[in-house]
Parts: sequence; structure tokens; C-alpha cells
Amino acid sequence: MGTFIRCLVVSLCILMCCFYFDAVLYITWPFDSFDRESLGQFGDSWGALTSIFSVMAFVGVLITIKIQIEAMRKSEEFVKSQNESMILQSFENNFFQMLHMLQSIISDMDIKSRDGKEVIYSGRDVFYYFYEKKFKFLVQSSAYSRNEPVDLIDERQRMAFSFNELYHERQQDLGHYFRFLYSVFRYIYKGNIPEEQKYVFAKILRAQLSNYELLILFYNAISKYGANFEVYIKEYELFDNLPIHELVNLHHIHFFDRKSFGSNPDYEVFLIH
Repeated sequence: MGTFIRCLVVSLCILMCCFYFDAVLYITWPFDSFDRESLGQFGDSWGALTSIFSVMAFVGVLITIKIQIEAMRKSEEFVKSQNESMILQSFENNFFQMLHMLQSIISDMDIKSRDGKEVIYSGRDVFYYFYEKKFKFLVQSSAYSRNEPVDLIDERQRMAFSFNELYHERQQDLGHYFRFLYSVFRYIYKGNIPEEQKYVFAKILRAQLSNYELLILFYNAISKYGANFEVYIKEYELFDNLPIHELVNLHHIHFFDRKSFGSNPDYEVFLIH
């Protein structure tokens, strides 16, 4: 309908111009009472209006340019929005595929009896075994109170040394798990998506980690094998759900920046001890 109206207006303008040209050329109605000199004077009398029309035409051109610029801007914003949506969708698909692979890695982990005939721990339960049965055994050979103050530098070195021993013994499981977990956090951190979206995905990944995974991650991050993890621990507050009361010593919370614990409700409580 809009195209029809525009064509109609253009056609009427052309017809009026033709009519005016014919009337002036042959001095017909409504100029039949004019001679050539009078017709010239009549034309000159429209000079002021001609200037006004010229200004109006110029303004019209400016308005047209503004409309075109606005249309181009909206088009660019639409294209940008579409690109961002496609990038986010691609990122999301890759992220959930990686999450699925992480769960597969965990499902394939198991601890067998000494004779290798019986599986005694499997899946996420292996992290309970690694922490409670192996790591704590290594670090508590010289037992002390869990509330006892410690020299943080020496204590950090001692914990790191003990975790390195555990890692060497079970590197087939722990090495694969931590390398892949690190890769997922790195994928989020380096992703070409808005920062607020990165934090959303990091929270989804963080929510997948069990208590004993977090405890193992805590001590892995102070060892030579997990030092690079500390950036993501702080950035995404990975210890927000860490069961602090299960740490070997409560003062170990000082191994990491306060931000690493997010809104962990136990942090302030155990900070007092």
C-alpha cells in the first residue's frame, strides 16, 4: 500500500510539471492572458518562494541522510546482536559438552581392593578416599590440634609436599581430572562473552563440584601441579561452598585470598578461631 501511494504521488508530480511546462510554452490556461514579458515578470515574482523551496529541499536531504544513518545504526546493532547471540550459543554448547566429558572422567574413576578384584570406591566417592584415607594420613603423621596456630609459610610447604606425594601415587586419576577441570575454567575465562555471562557459567561448573572435590582442589592449588588454578579460584570464588570445617587445620583458610571464599557462611566463623 505504501509503495502504491508513493508511485501515485510521483505520477501526479510528473503530470503537474508537464502541465506547467505546456502551459508556459504555449501560453495556455491559466497563462492565456499573459504576454511573454508579463509571463517573465510573473516567474521572477516567485524567486523568494524558490529560495524557500530550495532551503526546504536541503532540509529534506539532511533529514533523509539522518534517517539513513539511523537505519544503518539499527542494522549494525541488529547484526552485532545476532553475532553475540551466535557466539554465546556456540560457547554454551561447547561448555555443556565439556561438562559432560568431566562427568564421564569422574564416572570412570575407581579404587579397587589390593587384589584388584573388588571396586571399593567409584565415581565421586574416590575423592572421599583421596582426602580422608590418603591425604589426611600423609599430613597427620605429626598430629596437632585442628585449631592450633601454624606458621603459614612452613605449613603451606608441608601441605604441598604431602599433596605432591598423593598426586604421584594417583596421578593417572588426579592428573586427568585436574587437567580437564583446569581446561574448562580456562575456557570460561578466555571466552569471547560478557564477564557477567562468564560468572554464570563458572557458577554452574562450581555447583558440580562435591565437597571432597573442593577439598582436594584446595590442597592441589598450593602444590606445584595446581598453582595455575589460583587465578580461577579467586576470580570465580570457587571455595564459596568449601566445607571449611573439614580442612586439616582451620588456619589453612589463610592460604588463599578472602575473595576465593565468596559468601561462604563458615569463613567468618572459623576466622575467629
